[in-house]
Amino acid sequence: MKRRCKKSPHPQLLLTMARKAIWARWIELEEIKPFDRWLKSQFKQSGNLSRHDKLTISKELFLAVKFAQAADYFETCFIANELVELVEWDKTWSLSSAKHIQNNEFWFWLTLLQGEEPKVTNGENKRLQWFKNQTGKINASLELWAVRFGIRPCWLPMLTQRAIASGWDDSQLKQFIQQQADSLPVYLRATATTNISQLYKDLNAQDILISKDGDVLSVDGGADVTRTSQFALGQFELQDLASQQIVQAVDVKPGMKVWDCCAGAGGKTLALADRLNNKGSVTSTDIHSYKLDELKKRAKRAEYFNIRTFVWSGDKALDLPNDVKRQNGFDRVLIDAPCTSAGTWRRNPDAKWRFSQQDSDEQIAIQQSILTNAQASVRKNGKLVYATCSWQIAENEAQVSWFLAKFADFRLESQTLLGGIEQASDTMFVAVFCKVN
Repeated sequence: MKRRCKKSPHPQLLLTMARKAIWARWIELEEIKPFDRWLKSQFKQSGNLSRHDKLTISKELFLAVKFAQAADYFETCFIANELVELVEWDKTWSLSSAKHIQNNEFWFWLTLLQGEEPKVTNGENKRLQWFKNQTGKINASLELWAVRFGIRPCWLPMLTQRAIASGWDDSQLKQFIQQQADSLPVYLRATATTNISQLYKDLNAQDILISKDGDVLSVDGGADVTRTSQFALGQFELQDLASQQIVQAVDVKPGMKVWDCCAGAGGKTLALADRLNNKGSVTSTDIHSYKLDELKKRAKRAEYFNIRTFVWSGDKALDLPNDVKRQNGFDRVLIDAPCTSAGTWRRNPDAKWRFSQQDSDEQIAIQQSILTNAQASVRKNGKLVYATCSWQIAENEAQVSWFLAKFADFRLESQTLLGGIEQASDTMFVAVFCKVN
């Protein structure tokens, strides 16, 4: 008698199992971690997944992070057969409440909430029809509209403040909320010596889904752009468009001495060095030495030789390098301040589940400490540029008012919200101060 061979699971089933297993581990974490980095560590432990498999799982899991509360809320309402009072329900909700993501119903909601009509079983068809019947009520209520696109109702007062400051009407506020559920392309920053049109042609020929709008290059899928020879040769860096616009606001010129206070891994430092054309210098500091180590590697690859790095905690004035001391300070100081990262939710949806009043208060105190200690290093007629990747008034315009009241030798040249409803990018803020005394 022949023995039957045991059939291997279908590849799609294996992907589903991997997705659920990874999510189950993340949802049980005591502290919400940056999801993209954590997910990479999980993939390293799953060596049998192809790049395509990882991309598929990543897309599904990022949807889970974006719409975790919305899926939980609408499933709760479907079971109750009514729209549960949302504001009170939200007060006790936490990400761990969404542990039922293991259920097929949850994945049904994720597909539906991203704007696709899912293939449905009989039970899911009832959910689909129920949700369609609620459309009018959802569109008429700002709270329901917000949660439908992954925004907690308790954040609406802060978002309303932003709308007032930016001059948005109600429909534009709803547009901004809706955009938080949309994905963003990857933007490329071509170096000063790179021919942008040629770079576009070269990358387009390598099955990379690249678009060109003037001098703005963006990638929305296809082959891995970081595995190209053009990236290895330092012809471009990955940098969000709003982040590139912050660098433009610093307004550096060859020969200047510039300080990037909170450099991180150095995206803006590299862009500043590129604009200096290896003339002058960029002093880059950060509280984390391992980030500066990454910056050094990136600078070497891009052949920037005018960058120096120091660890700086932000709790006291910088001990100026001798060449900067001789000219009584830096020509430009950029503070890309630590913040709540509210403006990056479209790329990093896990950041919104860390967003809280306590976190905001902590970041505001850190920002004021850095502003206080960095301003002393600006020379007369030099500029201090303050930036965040947040839309929150308390971290932006309110900090500008606080700074001007405290330091009378500075005047405000401009303050701008970048991204917002007008540009498909992260939402960032930049203020430019000039030291007049």
